[in-house]
Amino acid sequence: MKFKIGEQVIHWKFGLGEIVQLEEKVVLGKSALYYVVQIRDFLIWVQANEIGEASLRKPTPDSEFNGLFAILRSPGETLSLDCLERKQHLQDQMRNGKLDGICRVVRDLTSFSSIKHLNENDKSVLARARNFLITEWGLSLSVTSDQAERELTQMLRG
Repeated sequence: MKFKIGEQVIHWKFGLGEIVQLEEKVVLGKSALYYVVQIRDFLIWVQANEIGEASLRKPTPDSEFNGLFAILRSPGETLSLDCLERKQHLQDQMRNGKLDGICRVVRDLTSFSSIKHLNENDKSVLARARNFLITEWGLSLSVTSDQAERELTQMLRG
């Protein structure tokens, strides 16, 4: 098993959580071990095998944040004007679940918003990405969400 009870983890879709229990469950007639992960006010079950564990990761260590800050300070990459292409690209970055991809989404959508109005999907993805980033930033660097938010805003302004 990759994770232990009490350990904080990041789920690629739901964000920061904590392993609160290991539970044997029978699904479709097959017994398997699951991590029970508390994320905000809900629980999810993630299979404790290679496939399930691929959706979880440990929080980014503070030593890696300088590289992430460099991404946030760099110029945004050009996003497609075609909303479907842009949506697919952003989903791929978010699905990866790694913080460097999330930083690129925040940087690129913030930059894009200065030249074109964001549609509802863009706004939703940006809000989710910022929330993931700020939550993990606060955890890894032991700062408040407000402080992380202020620093992020400064970095994105250049």
